[in-house]
Amino acid sequence: MKSPIKFLSIALAGALLSLSAASQKPPTPQKQTTQQPPQKLSPGEHYAQLPNLKLHYYIAGKGPVLLFPSPGWGISVDYARHMKSLEKHFTVVYYDTRLSGKSTGPEDSTQYTGADFTADMDNLRIYLNQEKIWIAGHSGGGFQVLRYGIHHSDHLHGIIEIDALACADSAYVAEITRLTHKRSNQPYYTPERAALFMGFEPNPPGLAYELSQTMEFYFHDTTKIKKLPNDFLLSDKVRHYTTHLFDENLLPDLHKITVPVLVIVGDDDIVCDLKTQALRIFENLKFGSFSIINNCGHIPWVEQPAIFEAVCDTWLKEVNSKK
Repeated sequence: MKSPIKFLSIALAGALLSLSAASQKPPTPQKQTTQQPPQKLSPGEHYAQLPNLKLHYYIAGKGPVLLFPSPGWGISVDYARHMKSLEKHFTVVYYDTRLSGKSTGPEDSTQYTGADFTADMDNLRIYLNQEKIWIAGHSGGGFQVLRYGIHHSDHLHGIIEIDALACADSAYVAEITRLTHKRSNQPYYTPERAALFMGFEPNPPGLAYELSQTMEFYFHDTTKIKKLPNDFLLSDKVRHYTTHLFDENLLPDLHKITVPVLVIVGDDDIVCDLKTQALRIFENLKFGSFSIINNCGHIPWVEQPAIFEAVCDTWLKEVNSKK
């Protein structure tokens, strides 16, 4: 565990606690100089023909290129597609991972491993003619960008982790169980919904039904659910194909990431919790910064957009000042 941890704060309604690794100086990001074909990075909807699949993506924002994948387990990237806090700094490439959303993918469950998702991300980088990129990911998308960083730090400027998963071990199972049952006094809680949310249902009825029954568990303030875009697509086939995608434990290899990493987590996130996910990710990074957003669940840009934006702004200012 790295020591000491330097505690920082951003005075925004007393809702943010920020920690930064101060014991080591992160490498200086290189300026992006690659000239990209404008048609591939023009605002709007696109498709990239990659080996063995066609990847669907959207472009928004202006600046250096940042790739933002969907979580990988069957939901399209549309739920996260209007992240203005990132678009003000980057040309954001929101993309549907293999067979999710409007992307194609092999009809073979053995081709939905972490290595396959890492290869897709790198092939998209090559397709866009980018020598180096920024990457950001949420939840299962966070798993993907951490894995990419482990294997391809030489092609990165930096990583933004948003309520990410890195290790679904017994400690994680125990914590998600504890936190879920802690909400037993909430009106939406039932043992059946809790089991469905935690993935303990032996015969899951399908993603659409599951989310309709469990969405409250993703939020600290359930009145904010209505602010989440609901035009996303769901694929039960991908959910089946990726049953074991997140079995890989990334924690032991996180030290291989050689670029700055921002780890963001909501203090009331049950899905990718503070204790077994965010803290352990941060502790295993060489060049990590860590921010807890208070009164927030799994989706901070929806529940606490101003604070989420301030966290990103502050970190990017610090990282860019070292150029």
